[in-house]
Amino acid sequence: MKRTPLKRSTKPIRRCSIKRARELREYRVKAHAYLLAHPWCQVSLAEHGVVESEVDKRGYFEVRGNNPYGDAGKRFVKVPASCEIHHRAGRGIWLNDERWFMAVSREAHTRIHMEPARARSLGYLCSPITIHTASLPNKFSGCPSKLAETIATGLTVSGQPCLTTPVLLLECKRQWRLPS
Repeated sequence: MKRTPLKRSTKPIRRCSIKRARELREYRVKAHAYLLAHPWCQVSLAEHGVVESEVDKRGYFEVRGNNPYGDAGKRFVKVPASCEIHHRAGRGIWLNDERWFMAVSREAHTRIHMEPARARSLGYLCSPITIHTASLPNKFSGCPSKLAETIATGLTVSGQPCLTTPVLLLECKRQWRLPS
């Protein structure tokens, strides 16, 4: 029996899927708008206990009282400009979810990923699935359908309501292969 060789395709493999490319285009627009709305590093603002409205257009805020951050001798402190978007819940299915965005400077972004334990304790790194599964009562540990119900009804962690979005529930259903 004579065999013919396989014909190889000359078309290269895509770097990302068509769906992901569409999501990335949408992300670029959202990220640019978010950086314009939040021009100062949100990590630095949180560390100094300052809100964005207290920072002037040049990036300075006035120190009031005893400041525990070593700025006591200074009257004004400079906040670095934000130049990157940090995704607290990762870039997966939450790529375009602005609730998980943080406008940060390059230095703060590096610090977040170099010290993940500290960043998690401050709320700069988290995962909604991890938060929900780690905070479930023991009676739900072996029952994924109860997990999905608990998430859908709005479990609270540390007194704050967790996400109850359809995306989160869908991810739970995918992870444990639950019926839709």
